Amino acid sequence: MKKQQDNIEARKESRKDLKEVVFIEILASSSPTSNDQVILECTTRDVSSSGLKIKTDHPLLLRSILELNLSFEKSEKEFQLIGEVRWTRCIDDNHYEAGFELLEADHADMEAWNSFLSNP
Repeated sequence: MKKQQDNIEARKESRKDLKEVVFIEILASSSPTSNDQVILECTTRDVSSSGLKIKTDHPLLLRSILELNLSFEKSEKEFQLIGEVRWTRCIDDNHYEAGFELLEADHADMEAWNSFLSNP
């Protein structure tokens, strides 16, 4: 229990429980065994201004830097973000969770993302 509490306290930002569809674009450079671009449909578990946790049926490579297209149906908002896979874990035979740290990039919607999260 203490370790889990330490991890929560180490977070830079507070997390919001938010379960929505997210598409992750995996480029050939992210996978040494594939030459094709792959787009995965995943679900967010929780989000913050600096990161997010997703659930997927595809394992992700640790330290991969991936394009994230977040589409929120309830608010009809979409965001293009860049994230680095900071941790992964298998939650059952066909599902995984992964934590992303969001990165600043010229084509990332970080300002709009932060504004979206700051509104209740």
